[in-house]
Amino acid sequence: MAKEESGDQASKPVDAPTARRRQDAIGRRLRQMYEDVVREDVPTDFMQFLKEADERGTGPGGDAKSPGGKPGK
Repeated sequence: MAKEESGDQASKPVDAPTARRRQDAIGRRLRQMYEDVVREDVPTDFMQFLKEADERGTGPGGDAKSPGGKPGK
């Protein structure tokens, strides 16, 4: 059988400063990606769906709510 070479380096233990640098780099990239998503516009059809749900006054689970935000009678 052939030995599979799938990230042998990833399984080796690393020292704390190296681990911290890797985590910092991952954190920076994740923050960048998050900021990109936050800046995106909400699609028009989704905004329309939310508007219609507000107008119907339905809450989570489809329960009708009174104007005060409490379940209706």
